[in-house]
Amino acid sequence: MVAKHQGFCLKTIKESKTSPTEISIIENFDFGSALENVYPLLDIVFSYLNCDELRTCSQVNSSWKDIAINHLEKRIEPSWFTCFKRGTSSSRTTSKCVYSIQKSGNLKHNCVSVGIILIDSRTIRSNKKVCVHTEEDIFSSTSITQYIEKELIPKDVKYCVLSCCRVLSSFQPEINLVDKFAMEGLFLPQIPNISTAMFYYDGNDDPNFQNMVEQNQELKCLLIFTTTRKSSTNRKKIIDDLLTKLVQNNNETVALAGGVLRAVSSPQIFRKKNADVFSIAFWQASDSEADFNAFSCVINGEYLSKVEFTSEVSKFRKRIFLRRHCVAIRICCSAKKNAEEEIVIFSEIFEKVPLLGFYADGEIGWNSSLLKNNSIQQYQNVHHQWSTVFIVMTWGPII
Repeated sequence: MVAKHQGFCLKTIKESKTSPTEISIIENFDFGSALENVYPLLDIVFSYLNCDELRTCSQVNSSWKDIAINHLEKRIEPSWFTCFKRGTSSSRTTSKCVYSIQKSGNLKHNCVSVGIILIDSRTIRSNKKVCVHTEEDIFSSTSITQYIEKELIPKDVKYCVLSCCRVLSSFQPEINLVDKFAMEGLFLPQIPNISTAMFYYDGNDDPNFQNMVEQNQELKCLLIFTTTRKSSTNRKKIIDDLLTKLVQNNNETVALAGGVLRAVSSPQIFRKKNADVFSIAFWQASDSEADFNAFSCVINGEYLSKVEFTSEVSKFRKRIFLRRHCVAIRICCSAKKNAEEEIVIFSEIFEKVPLLGFYADGEIGWNSSLLKNNSIQQYQNVHHQWSTVFIVMTWGPII
């Protein structure tokens, strides 16, 4: 019998407990031979090793090399999850209303540097309890933050939660726009020689912020999220001040994207009262080399046709290059109609690039390129409406 309940319901992604496997006692047991022949023992052991240890193991033999390289690839690839409900049925039965979690195979297995969680403010209330269901239809009540940290966030990883009027991403080759998406997340790995910083900014300098600005690092990419709590004029003033201090004269080579959302939170990051501007910065040490690039693009226009939008995305693709690993973020005006087509168009042009997407009440961004152009006036057209902003981050060998 299915239990009755109220509120938002989702399925757990934890594996069901099973009875322990009985292992027969073997005479003259050889652990090295067992590692080779008992699946997935070698894979499990390798999951506990660090990158240097995996590289050493890859030199043992061909079978060890294949598994070690597979684990190394998982560490440097992005990971993701999406929470969705199939179809448009309005039935209130448990079998119809429980949202499912789909995730990448390396979730919790890669070396994550930062996580970005999107929640649909119409579906999930951050201050309300949710029902977590097991496969046996047993459910428990918990907060959405507890669920995220317990089941989705890799241990000791800094993350932010962005509450939007709508979320719609594309992590798989095929996009089902009929599904209702309630929550999605993207986790970026630790990229060699690239450091990340997550912080709130209220327009006033503090020691931590000043130290970050003065470090011998080059800003490569900046994400800015703010809320509707402040007036448009105050938001613009604080964001422009932040850009002046962080970006200085290199705005053409720094990728920039963001948006005005319903709420922004990051449980692990100190927040001053009324600090509603939240940023994620990607830095490279000035004296180091990093196989990392980031590019941003702003496509203005409420009534662009499919052909016109395709042309703009194609231009963006032609003026950048991609490395082995890529992720993209899309921020779209919430007032746009039939904007779902934009995701399909992007996915066709940027094939196999995972896309995290959400709708905003104001878009932030500019066009960035590899070449510095001093003729461009600083901080022009940072704040937008009726637009779509894309940002692409790519790392590893150039393809």
